[in-house]
Amino acid sequence: MENWDHLVDKVDTVERVDDTLFVHLTLYVSPDRSSRPFWTFLKCKIRSSGERVREDSKKCADKFPKKLIDFYESNLRWKEVNH
Repeated sequence: MENWDHLVDKVDTVERVDDTLFVHLTLYVSPDRSSRPFWTFLKCKIRSSGERVREDSKKCADKFPKKLIDFYESNLRWKEVNH
């Protein structure tokens, strides 16, 4: 499976553990789509839509880059600089 966009509902947060970034995400599994391919990639059993998963950010950047970028862009905080 090349792309996980159809399996990822949203990126919830990103955390750093030592030198590794982990992405916490919520899965989307439609009733008519088998969740079996995800077992192989994430080594977890999907119980239902809405299940939360933690995965290495490097794999996430490869498998669903647009959703990861959307998360980062929506969480940017700008600070005004007075000259």
